Amino acid sequence: MEMNKDAKRIHLVLDNLNTHKENALKKIWTEEKSKEFFSHVTLHFTPCHASWLNMAELEINALKTQGLRKRIATEKSMHRVTSEIVGERNTRVAKIKWGFTQEKAKVKFPTLYSMN
Repeated sequence: MEMNKDAKRIHLVLDNLNTHKENALKKIWTEEKSKEFFSHVTLHFTPCHASWLNMAELEINALKTQGLRKRIATEKSMHRVTSEIVGERNTRVAKIKWGFTQEKAKVKFPTLYSMN
């Protein structure tokens, strides 16, 4: 992975899949590479059992349905295809339509909302 040398910090939002944990990456990378990576990167995890909060996964699904279904041969091609899809979504100001409303949250998580 190529790091942007100008970035002060990179924040990655991930789900809780076990391969996304820091220790899993340390197993496949050298100690030096891990140390360099995590000196610039902070991992943030979406809550378990809360896929309705996982905007990153929704965006990845949008990429998949709009052109990333097939294997892409090169990194350059991947960047081109991804940029085209993201550019098109940004042009039409694509939004996530939430199905999980605050009212539904109050029913599903009453103890969290009883604090208000």
